[in-house]
Amino acid sequence: MNKNIQQFSVYSADIFNELYDAFPMMSALRSEDMIRPYLDIAIDEDMKELQNTVDMGELVSIVSGLTDAQKLNIDKAKDKIYSIKRSKQQDSNKQRDLFEGTLLFLRDEYLLRETDDHDYQLTAKGFSHLNKIFTNNQISNSKETYIAAIKSVLSNTGSIVSGVAVNVITDMLKNS
Repeated sequence: MNKNIQQFSVYSADIFNELYDAFPMMSALRSEDMIRPYLDIAIDEDMKELQNTVDMGELVSIVSGLTDAQKLNIDKAKDKIYSIKRSKQQDSNKQRDLFEGTLLFLRDEYLLRETDDHDYQLTAKGFSHLNKIFTNNQISNSKETYIAAIKSVLSNTGSIVSGVAVNVITDMLKNS
């Protein structure tokens, strides 16, 4: 499945969860806060180790000088740090674009409204759709609403499972 659609569904679930909990009040959905759980943080440990190598090399250089091999290793570490920073920035930019695109789509579909202060609130349409009954990927007479399905997945995994999010969000939008 398309990764953008999966991430759209994940962000939609997070947005609906946040706005439903705040309803009827407005909520500040700041992209930095909303995308943070989905950024690639694993490379931070690599960055720390590389930065330590560079720092130690520069310290040794000041105290006693470096061999050509040591200088080469430090230059390689600096290049890797630059590459990791660039990769992190690209990932952050992509996640921000996906999140902001999700907000625009949900707003344009009248599921949420945005204030002049860039705060958000569920519309009557969004609120009513979140309270529709959802079972086995369809509207039914069971007791689980869309928002209950979203909250269940969020609480069971700590972060939403994209496949389930795609099913819930796609069905909700289809029935709106």
